[in-house]
Amino acid sequence: MLRVGHRGFSRLLEDRIAQHGVSLSQWYFLRVLWEQDGLTQAEVAKRAGMMTSNTATAMATLERQKLIVRRQHPTDRRKTSVYLTGAGRQLKSLLVPIASQVTETAVKGIDPELLSQIKAALIQIRKNIEQALDNE
Repeated sequence: MLRVGHRGFSRLLEDRIAQHGVSLSQWYFLRVLWEQDGLTQAEVAKRAGMMTSNTATAMATLERQKLIVRRQHPTDRRKTSVYLTGAGRQLKSLLVPIASQVTETAVKGIDPELLSQIKAALIQIRKNIEQALDNE
């Protein structure tokens, strides 16, 4: 059920943000950069929960769209740091409200107390999975 719900949510979000030229994978990377700009490409991938191989492709596209710039890391020349451009920053004010509307649509009709319990359960599921992955 989680997978089905996530797929539906993702499809609806992707449909809505595509009107602004942003794919779902780009959305995840932009969200990370809106929280903290200047991360390495590997850090962006980890925080977005994406594979490093997918990150390079998405970053190249975001760079072509002039939403980010990539620069050599200031202290480690092997790494690349990612920075939002002005246009990348401006997208936040357009896309975050869309994501909020999608979330409101998804939780419509769910009792707030039940929704709170669901969120707590999902947080615990995430912690359990992260712990299991760390122990591998």
